[in-house]
This record gives sequence, C-alpha cells and structure tokens, in this order.
Amino acid sequence: MPLTGYLVEVRDSRRTAWKKVADLKPLQTSCTVPDLDIGNDYFFRVTALNKEGASSPLQTPEATKITKEIGQCLPNISHLEW
Repeated sequence: MPLTGYLVEVRDSRRTAWKKVADLKPLQTSCTVPDLDIGNDYFFRVTALNKEGASSPLQTPEATKITKEIGQCLPNISHLEW
C-alpha cells in the first residue's frame, strides 16, 4: 500500500494531550514546529498514513529541550527531520 503522507504532532512534557503540527506529503521528511517555548521540554511523534489508515506513531523516546531559536525573525520555532 503506497504511503499517502505523514501526521506530525508535538506534546509539552508537562501535558498529556498531543497537538497536530502538520499533515505532510509522502516525500516531505522534515517540518518546522511553531509555538515552542525556549527552556520547555517536548515530545514529538510522526505517523505514516496510507489509504488503509494510520501506522502506530513513532515517538521520540525522551523529551527534547528547546534551547534556542532557529532564526531571529522566527521566535519559538523548532525544526524536525526524520
């Protein structure tokens, strides 16, 4: 079954709810995650999608601490690749 895309989600380590970041096309293997606070820890997960449905999500095993902005004109953003 061919891949139709990815679902990218983020979760603040102090919370239980996941927040949708992006729906990506099959060849997109990176995205920019907005609205992250420097100093906070976040989990990320990616789910592969096809016509049959969704895979089990692949999640970062440990929370990632946001330590700096990736650009002066883009505050509170992190870049994610897989």
